[in-house]
Amino acid sequence: MRGGPPGFPGREKPLAGHPQCFQPTSRSARTTVGGLDVVSFGALGSLHRVVMAERMVPDESWALFERVVPPAPSRPQGGGRRRYGDREVLAAIVFVSTTGCTWRQLPPVFGPSGPTTHRRFTEWTAARVWAKLHRLILDELGSRGDLDRSRCAIGSVNMRALKGGT
Repeated sequence: MRGGPPGFPGREKPLAGHPQCFQPTSRSARTTVGGLDVVSFGALGSLHRVVMAERMVPDESWALFERVVPPAPSRPQGGGRRRYGDREVLAAIVFVSTTGCTWRQLPPVFGPSGPTTHRRFTEWTAARVWAKLHRLILDELGSRGDLDRSRCAIGSVNMRALKGGT
């Protein structure tokens, strides 16, 4: 299959035993992201974004997140660019938070850009998504009996400030 079907440049031949996977060619790009080897095939680029999102955000975690994420705001004037999926953005947020890279250093294999991902992170933070998700995870673990509260500690200290605040 030299060149593949129209609209899928760079495809040479399928990997042995995997007809849906293709070997990289001179027109494809290979990068390493978070220890994962990622190959971009141009028109098939969205396929590796889906795989990356599913790998960074497993189905069980995604099911919990879907319960707390607010619906996408609608544009009253209509039109505009397509909004990146919440799972793609969440995968990018997980990548940034686990690797320590900056938002601008976010690799393009995730789909949304660094500023777009940061904007969504800020929206979700303002909507208290992270606190709701934390509470939901604790409730889920508690209902399964997987939460051990015997090692929890609660403490507080109240002191009156001296004159001058020191």
